[in-house]
Amino acid sequence: MVNSRGDHRQRAYNTEERAVIDVHKATYLQATSLAERKQIAKVILADLFNHWSQKGILLEDVDISIRTKVFLIGIGMHIPYSVVPKALVAWIQNNWRSHRISQKVFRFKMKISEVLWKTRQDEVFAEIGTLLGIQSANASTPGWFNQRMPALGNILARMTTAEREELEKDRQRLELEGNKEEDKRKSVPMRCRS
Repeated sequence: MVNSRGDHRQRAYNTEERAVIDVHKATYLQATSLAERKQIAKVILADLFNHWSQKGILLEDVDISIRTKVFLIGIGMHIPYSVVPKALVAWIQNNWRSHRISQKVFRFKMKISEVLWKTRQDEVFAEIGTLLGIQSANASTPGWFNQRMPALGNILARMTTAEREELEKDRQRLELEGNKEEDKRKSVPMRCRS
């Protein structure tokens, strides 16, 4: 079936049905949780069923697969036909997009070995020196980097429960603080720096 624009797209809802649905747009866009949006969708559905009922349209008369694209799923709600159209929710999500910036908070996470490296580098370099068979090691010692993870593992294995708890507290503190500006600058590739 080709519409007046010459394409095969079908309108999900006619003008009268859109009028019933659009009354709830502002409320839906102001909703801050999924539960609120779900409740609003239930109200919209009830209004749609009432509209169809007032027009004398029975659900059996509505061309579910083409005109309204209503694919029904039960959710245990006490409204006519005890169902919520999946297509209504999809239509709302596609057409009513909030312009608000996402409130999703990025949580900075650190591995315990990173915390140990950041907080106790002297101890780690001493262990690296032991593994390399030398008295002391630093960042200019040849082969130090290859021994860093084994050294961290050895130190973690020797830690007492109290020391591990202290390290865990340091991890929580560092995760809340996030990376320092200096560390952020170090992690940016050279070609991206201005």
